[in-house]
Amino acid sequence: MSKIMTRALSNKHRLARKHSLLATLLLSLIGSSATFASGDHHHADAPHLNTSKAYFSGNSAAIDDNTKHSHDDHGHGNEDDHDDHGHGNEDDHDDHGHGNKDDHDDHGHGNEDGHDDNAHDDHGHGDEDDHDDHGHGDEDGHDDHADETKTTIDPHQLALAGVTTSTAGPQTLQQTEKLFGVIAAIDAQTYRLNAPYPSLVEKIHVNVGDRVEKGQVLATLRNVATLQSYSLKSPNAGEVTHRPINAGERVDMTPLLTVTDLSTVWVEMSAFPEAIEKLQVGQNVQVNDLHKHDSATAPLTYIAPKMTGGHIARARAVINNNDGHWRPGMHVKTAVTTATRQVPLAVSSMALQNFREQPVVFSRQGNTFEARPLQLGERDDQYIEVLSGLEVGTEYVTENSFLIKADILKSGAAHVH
Repeated sequence: MSKIMTRALSNKHRLARKHSLLATLLLSLIGSSATFASGDHHHADAPHLNTSKAYFSGNSAAIDDNTKHSHDDHGHGNEDDHDDHGHGNEDDHDDHGHGNKDDHDDHGHGNEDGHDDNAHDDHGHGDEDDHDDHGHGDEDGHDDHADETKTTIDPHQLALAGVTTSTAGPQTLQQTEKLFGVIAAIDAQTYRLNAPYPSLVEKIHVNVGDRVEKGQVLATLRNVATLQSYSLKSPNAGEVTHRPINAGERVDMTPLLTVTDLSTVWVEMSAFPEAIEKLQVGQNVQVNDLHKHDSATAPLTYIAPKMTGGHIARARAVINNNDGHWRPGMHVKTAVTTATRQVPLAVSSMALQNFREQPVVFSRQGNTFEARPLQLGERDDQYIEVLSGLEVGTEYVTENSFLIKADILKSGAAHVH
């Protein structure tokens, strides 16, 4: 009876160990299948495999411990009972061995797949892609930086923007002295008309502002002594600039009319002592009105021999006024050329722009414009000497060059973002 009970208990323990082993293998296989189904070989395999191994090792230890206790408990039985336990251990060992083999194969393949597919492919190709991306980025960045001083603009847009160009070459720089002036009528061309003897004014035929010809009748008078009428005629062509008398008035050596020839006028300039030392008769004078609507040039004709009470000397030039633009009393700005200098290369001053803290002009080749940093020398009101940075014969933007600058800066900002 005791032998039968011992055998039954042994079979029960052996069956329990087999069930535990099968549960362990099932959990391991489920973990591996879920991992491969997820498709994340790189990060998911290792945790599941380690967990399965830990679980499997823990159950193996439990099984070995149960086997040990079973063996200790039943090791003192009879020979048959010992034989049964021996067979049981062999079965258990065989099952347990196969379980280890299957689990080892499953996890081994999982590790091999994980290493080949994830570790090698993902990291290898990722590094190559990253390297390629950075490589191309550097090349693109280098090309973009090289183009940050250039832009290409459609010819139609250039025409709409009013962009004009000129050719760089030799120029004559002019050193000038700036003086303020005022337009005045020339004394020798101002005619004041008087009655030759006491008379009554019968009629004035002209008004202020009228243009008259030489010999034209300006007024009719009656001699009070003889009561004879006579005419007063214009001594020269010009404009009536003064009329103080009206019909019916008595005149006696009183100015009746003033006629002024304004076809040419004086430009009377005020020069301080330091400027007078540089002035000479015959020097060129550039005259501009204050609104820069018109300009004229003429030689310097007169320099006063003495200073005025305000320590100012008068200088004078005569300019043409056939169109009547220069009116007596008008204030003007003048520039007297005191010296000249020939330079081999110069550009228009209005072409210059400040680009990245450097003076530049924008050269043109076809429809492509490039910022050209310059080293500059002397200048005048129109041109600036170029010491380096540009070649003779280069076409460059003169008017509206700021539009080219804005387009280059806009392109550079787009590359940065």
